[in-house]
Amino acid sequence: MAGENPKWLDSDTPLEIERLLRNRGHLESGETICKIEPAGDGNMNVTLRVWLQASQVVTRSLIVKQSRPFVAKYDFIPAPQQRIGYEAKFYRFVTKQDVLSGMMPQLIDWIEPQLVLILEDVGQAVDATDLYARSPEQADWSELLDPLVDWLTRLHVASAGHYRSGAFQNAQLRRLNYEHIFVLPFREQPAVDLDAVTPGLTEASHALRTDAEFAKRVLQLGSIYLQDGPCLLHGDYYPGSWLRARDGVKVIDPEFAFVGYPEFDWSVLVGHLKLCGVEDALDQVRERCDSESVEWTLVESLAGVEVLRRLLGVAQLPLPQDLEAKNRLMLQATQAIQEGWQREPSSK
Repeated sequence: MAGENPKWLDSDTPLEIERLLRNRGHLESGETICKIEPAGDGNMNVTLRVWLQASQVVTRSLIVKQSRPFVAKYDFIPAPQQRIGYEAKFYRFVTKQDVLSGMMPQLIDWIEPQLVLILEDVGQAVDATDLYARSPEQADWSELLDPLVDWLTRLHVASAGHYRSGAFQNAQLRRLNYEHIFVLPFREQPAVDLDAVTPGLTEASHALRTDAEFAKRVLQLGSIYLQDGPCLLHGDYYPGSWLRARDGVKVIDPEFAFVGYPEFDWSVLVGHLKLCGVEDALDQVRERCDSESVEWTLVESLAGVEVLRRLLGVAQLPLPQDLEAKNRLMLQATQAIQEGWQREPSSK
């Protein structure tokens, strides 16, 4: 079992990290740590790139990732510290699937008492969040979408029926995510200072945030998110979870993973394509997905929620859109939620 109060690791604890790596057998003879730096701009966990050297020559690097009892980027938001165990469980499943594992960093070790994952460093890779600021014409979406859609399809197919009911719920983190996706962005009192994000956004979104009937529809979609479903989901399939590496696209950060309905994963992908300015986002994804079981009207509805929560919620993105453009996005997302209505939540 994980320790109740594991030692927190960061760039100021090289001795503790080196001791941990050595005790787990991950250092070669004569290897020591020469440098520790943040590995990307993650939200949930502390993620470090640990550089190793031998005889004063840099040999390689590893990724060391640890969870905290709060969100790393927003330390005022409590979060279940055991979430990283679900990420480890996800990596262990993917390891058995060659195509899936080829598009993820390799799991080197899961050290449960310290709540630490050790992962392969895929090298000088950058995430895809720059796509928000680039026009669809500047971004080669076909180069990205083909492997991303293929990977997600294979994940859902490979995991279908693999887990018994209740075996991979990630319930605490899913409940936290539910609040931030389906509840907080639709309250009369904004969760963040929207005018500090985009001047005028508070007033522009007021009617939406005070529409009780609309909020009920969003909560109905949220109840689907909370249900167990047929397959394993990544849970946060957006540009911050995609790396462009030398050998192609890599998928990272599955800490939100759970067994649910595949439409949620697809909706996150579609929603972020919309936020990147891809007008025919749903068609772009649908024409690449060869699954016949996906309910695309539900994907469209959930994608509308994802767009709105990124515009109005805590988890803001580096979006370049002005108020007029965000108004258009809010209108499109609202229409998607109201009109794309198919799967009803099952009674439990």
